[in-house]
Amino acid sequence: MFDGKSGVVITGGLAAGKKWFDMIKEKVDLIVAADSGYRTALDVGARVDFAVGDMDSIGDKQLLKDLPKGSVITFDQDKDFTDTEIGLELLSDKGCN
Repeated sequence: MFDGKSGVVITGGLAAGKKWFDMIKEKVDLIVAADSGYRTALDVGARVDFAVGDMDSIGDKQLLKDLPKGSVITFDQDKDFTDTEIGLELLSDKGCN
């Protein structure tokens, strides 16, 4: 059921800078980091509600240890969806538009 929440998936690769994240951080209800997007989130100081993916690109998986239990959702590398698609699906499941 859609309840009007907003969310964003932070991915790896080229990302918007800290200034952009600072502008949106108060406007989104949920932030999901897709695999190496967690490093991006750390770099810009974004809070992360969930980290998802096969975690093959994050490098140091110890970075994830500071997230609350249940907020890291790991998938097998032999999956049918990209980490970004998994993040978008999670936002949808949580009621985000």
